[in-house]
Amino acid sequence: MPKDTKDIVHIHVKSVDSTLVWTKNHYRELPPQKLSCFSSDSQSAGQGQFKRTWVSPDEGNIYATFFFTLSAKQTDFSKLTHLLASSAIKVMKQRNISCTIKWPNDLLLNQQKIGGILCHVFDYDKDLKGCALSIGFNVNMSKQSLSSVEQKATSLFIEYNKKFDPKAILKELIQTFNSDLAAFASVKVKT
Repeated sequence: MPKDTKDIVHIHVKSVDSTLVWTKNHYRELPPQKLSCFSSDSQSAGQGQFKRTWVSPDEGNIYATFFFTLSAKQTDFSKLTHLLASSAIKVMKQRNISCTIKWPNDLLLNQQKIGGILCHVFDYDKDLKGCALSIGFNVNMSKQSLSSVEQKATSLFIEYNKKFDPKAILKELIQTFNSDLAAFASVKVKT
């Protein structure tokens, strides 16, 4: 597992169909011993839970998928969604923004959805599980774009009436999640 930020691979593109789909199709090109993050300014086919569409315009939001491997002996892969949610909440807390988790995979701000997380775990080899963990987070999304979302949703821009730097937020999220994941992976697995 990565120990510091030099052990992180970050690939960013302008547009992609889905960061999750890209990661699932290209994970063999990513180093299994490092945390990788694939992010995009927009997605043409972003995915939410139950294959719902995740509205993903190029408005300064976060669309990212983390890829990493863990021991196949791990038994608590279901906690990975909560781990990333906790990392995101820590990053927001540093900005005096109080997000909460709506289990199992939503992030809320003022009781409205501001983010969502998806987790896909698969066999990497006989000893390792591959993990693709995606997050969509509404940073600067407009009311007009959010009007096409099926549920009550918001963005930092709407709540605070100012623009935020999604690249800086994502950078902090990568570093925080890297640290949290290292702690998670270091917990001894019962055999």
